[in-house]
Amino acid sequence: SAIPTLARHQRLVTRQRHGAIARVAAVRYARRMFRGFAKQAPAFFFELAAEMSKPWFEANKQRYQDEWVAPMTELLEHVSAGLAKTYAPRKLATKVMRIYRDVRFAKDKAPYKTHIAGLVSITGPKPIDGGVSALYAHFGVDEEYLGAGTYFFDPAQLAKWRKLVLAERTGAPLASRIAKLRKAGYRVGGFD
Repeated sequence: SAIPTLARHQRLVTRQRHGAIARVAAVRYARRMFRGFAKQAPAFFFELAAEMSKPWFEANKQRYQDEWVAPMTELLEHVSAGLAKTYAPRKLATKVMRIYRDVRFAKDKAPYKTHIAGLVSITGPKPIDGGVSALYAHFGVDEEYLGAGTYFFDPAQLAKWRKLVLAERTGAPLASRIAKLRKAGYRVGGFD
């Protein structure tokens, strides 16, 4: 009939709602999809290193956002979504580090970093406060690297770590994994 019954209307509204929910989910997922960094993106940091001035940065800030911040955010969100099950029930959070340097006590007074960095952290303390990162990514003029773990151990964590490393049951498998990674060409250790 031309006039839908209440049940048909409810089914139609439900399908429309589910379609809208699916569209919203697809848009959210598309935002997380990492499409890569632009081919010309590295030039930004080389130019910034040469200029290192507020007027130049302000004139190129949108370029920085488009070529570095947006793709880094996509990368971190994509990795976070992929790691979520591994770390469940703990939650993961993403963060892109700021480009401004803290120059208050530094001899080098350059106001900007010539790299971008971000992390996927496991909720809890910040990595600088003894928390743990599932991923740390760093790309720039002088170096690029990926890392995971903690930035440093507090005294209690360090004592526990040393005890685990020295114990045969837990230390031997760790030493074996590290040897395999090094043989495969990975650098394993702390960041200097």
